[in-house]
Amino acid sequence: YLSNVRMGHGTTMLLLRNGHMMSTGDEYRQIPYNMTSLWEFDWLGKVHHEYEVPNAIHHSLYEMPNGNILAASNARDLFTAGTREDVAVVVDRTTGAVVKEYDFRRILDETRAPFNHFDPGVLHALNVDWMHMNSVLYDAEHDAIVVSSPIQSQVVSIDAATGEIQWILGPHDGYDGSSASLAKYLLTPVGTDFEWSWGQHGVEILPDADHDPGTIDLLMLDNGQNRSFTEAGAVLAENNYSRGVVYRIRLSDRTIEQIREYGKERGSDGYATFLGDADYLPTTGNILIDFGGQLRVEGKPVDRIIGGVLGTIETDSRIVEVAPSGQVVFEVASRGNPYSTSAETYQVLRLPVPSLLTVDAPLGAVRGERAGESYLIHASTATKVPPIFFGRIGVSFRRLVNENGRLVVDGSLTYDDRTYLLGKALVIFRSRTRAYVFPANSGLNGRFFASIDTKEMPADTYRISIAGAVRMGTDAASGKTYQGHVPTEYKLTVE
Repeated sequence: YLSNVRMGHGTTMLLLRNGHMMSTGDEYRQIPYNMTSLWEFDWLGKVHHEYEVPNAIHHSLYEMPNGNILAASNARDLFTAGTREDVAVVVDRTTGAVVKEYDFRRILDETRAPFNHFDPGVLHALNVDWMHMNSVLYDAEHDAIVVSSPIQSQVVSIDAATGEIQWILGPHDGYDGSSASLAKYLLTPVGTDFEWSWGQHGVEILPDADHDPGTIDLLMLDNGQNRSFTEAGAVLAENNYSRGVVYRIRLSDRTIEQIREYGKERGSDGYATFLGDADYLPTTGNILIDFGGQLRVEGKPVDRIIGGVLGTIETDSRIVEVAPSGQVVFEVASRGNPYSTSAETYQVLRLPVPSLLTVDAPLGAVRGERAGESYLIHASTATKVPPIFFGRIGVSFRRLVNENGRLVVDGSLTYDDRTYLLGKALVIFRSRTRAYVFPANSGLNGRFFASIDTKEMPADTYRISIAGAVRMGTDAASGKTYQGHVPTEYKLTVE
């Protein structure tokens, strides 16, 4: 079993064609799941390749026909771009380099603002999650990139070469004003018993069931969040439902029909506000559905995603396998326990047994390879080092690791032993004659992260301290702040 608690929260684990697994690594760029690397590992835990990706990786991975990895990502400078989780990247499997970027700020409308429950409620945040890309896949038959945005309730296909939109699957609400130019790409529903998906996850292209090259069959989990573009029309969690659904798109006239569904008949018992998956099982034709993020308070469904992510409310999940007849042939529920409120499942996969036996080399016989480009924070020359220690800021570290001159920092700030939602930290190195300041990346609840190139500093022994500030309330631009500068018990020697 896999027990690395530092791997990215809510990111796919991909079964590669060579029998290895791939997932995100153990170094955060931003919590809870933006990670700076990909790991390719075998079934004994041997990491064969680490691909460092400065854009950071989250949510979704896809192995392209040439072996390269298509991944959900960000603009390279995540903290000055103003947005996040809206770029798809292609990572070269040999060099680890990001060889292609699809920036959806230039493809869709980042100002379109459906009512949703993904927003953590931080005003004036450094980067806004307007898209929350959670699926990326390559449509080889049409040389297209298909991505999913649960916040926008959009599944979008673009030309892989040009980035031009081919079609948009989603409800037709909210396509006025700055979004009006996108309306021409919307699919038109045909047939009976049709419903749009809302806040979807786990988009998958199915085999060609009707033997018509002019159609595409898509499977997804329709989470159903709100089932409305506006708050006024939102369906309450206690009255809502989630479902696995298959759509058929006819490309010639941009029409869409609903082929198959399961989950609506279970009502709110199966409702999952977020997370989840739907997989087609080719040997049986069954569909494996993961109702992955079932938020519950005293057993009743709620839509409080941020509470689930922060662990303040219970998150359950349920996995159901359904035959083409609609008969349930397998079901298992995952629930919280006295040790954790989180029993979520982001995705689900039935693994072929032979893949479990794929081990290329004894542990230690083959060296793992690292490729790509590290994301490094550089010393700030504009920030002065506080001359004294002051304030009631506290600091603790989850990780403080020196990797051959690269210092990996994962810490937390408190003030008077209390945690605050918003905070900022500076990592300071001071010797007898010099000092260097590295501004860390900020996360929620006081978390901060840094990947520091210590080779920038001359040979010396440096004491490590943290200058930090926490902010009252949820406005990142205003509100009372508490500042401090505290020593740590650590020193770093640069040789």
